[in-house]
Amino acid sequence: MRTHSGSVVGFLPPVDQCYVLGVSLRAVSVDDGEARRIQETLDWVAPHCDLLERIDRIPPSAQVRGVWTKILERQLQERGLLPEYRRLLPGHSSGAFELHHVSDLLLRAAVAGALLAGPEDLHQGMFEITRDNARRFTSSLMGRTLLRLLARDPRRLCQQILASRRQTCHYGSWELLSVREGEARIYLREEYIWIESYLLGAAVGTFEVLGDDVEATAELEGPFHGTHIIRWSPR
Repeated sequence: MRTHSGSVVGFLPPVDQCYVLGVSLRAVSVDDGEARRIQETLDWVAPHCDLLERIDRIPPSAQVRGVWTKILERQLQERGLLPEYRRLLPGHSSGAFELHHVSDLLLRAAVAGALLAGPEDLHQGMFEITRDNARRFTSSLMGRTLLRLLARDPRRLCQQILASRRQTCHYGSWELLSVREGEARIYLREEYIWIESYLLGAAVGTFEVLGDDVEATAELEGPFHGTHIIRWSPR
């Protein structure tokens, strides 16, 4: 990332509505102090993941809704890590329904994982955050009500997962390859969020509603394509 005239630029495509940390590059300048802090944070996490390489390859049209960021912030708040997260990533946090560029979420997810597990194990940290968020939802009143309708039908649960993804991500696609009692396979195509950690944790936490001893693996076909294989022991 480089800085120029007080604005953070360089790791997003130069398009009108790209966002870095929720800040429109055309509308708002990040001051020099915040730019330096973001650069330091990026330098802290980048050596331990392929963040920069991913950002270089993500098209400008790839957007996600802010609900994904809210998941990270809620989990960090429960662990007492939210103040440090906000110190490392100053600037506006997008609303739950706002659209912003995927690279915004990637940086935030990497930092959240590093705060939880250390920068060397940030992928494990991301896995735990999304797994625990899924568990938290399934234990909520809304989650229990919804999952009572889905828990006896793995196919319907998978269809709900795919529908939720379509509503919050404007890029790529997920496809249900197969589902049977005790196993589901979902193919992730042009998925720019880490399939092998961030999204794998969410899969484990979600499928725990179906049974015990949930295990999930990611078979990758490069960084942006792969299959989640989820297995569980039906109750």
